[in-house]
Amino acid sequence: MRISVYTSCALNYLPKARALAESLRSFHPDIRITLCLNDTLPDWLEIDQEPFTQVWTPADLGYDRAWIFEHNVMELCTAVKGRALKRLLDSEDAEMIAYLDPDVFLFHALDPIDTYLGSASIGLVPHILSPEETDLGVRLTEMSVTEHGVYNLGHLFVRPDANGRAFADWWASRLDRYCYDERERGLFTDQRWVDLAPAIFDGVR
Repeated sequence: MRISVYTSCALNYLPKARALAESLRSFHPDIRITLCLNDTLPDWLEIDQEPFTQVWTPADLGYDRAWIFEHNVMELCTAVKGRALKRLLDSEDAEMIAYLDPDVFLFHALDPIDTYLGSASIGLVPHILSPEETDLGVRLTEMSVTEHGVYNLGHLFVRPDANGRAFADWWASRLDRYCYDERERGLFTDQRWVDLAPAIFDGVR
């Protein structure tokens, strides 16, 4: 399976993103890894020495400074994920685009994901898989999931087919306008939007 991976962070998470890249290459030596680096690039940073195939800033994705400064750092690092996904679906020679958070570290190759997804276009990772049995569990876990989102968007798998591209177009448009941590409005960065995906797109697993 040809897979291309991207991640997104600010400079404070760069060491973790490097560790993610190192773990990816230990199982997939030729994998292409894109870093969305949402920060001003410092003089000491030598991009060509970093373990990434390419590094994109928000400006590289077409965002201007006014848009950038409407967001806090968590909102910014999640808001760029939609446009980056769209660009990767168009530009990468890959059978799947995977987003992994920068603080993820691999202990196994990614190949089983292809089998697990089967013919599905969009792979989502739920926060929970079974109901809580106690009131404390309901309050600490289930209510947290309803507030923050059913799916953990630290992991996302999208195939470059019609369903995957339709999802990416929709998700990117929502994140461009509404990627905020405003839970009183039903928003939690990129995650709450994807609660809707299984209802409005085909090929979601």
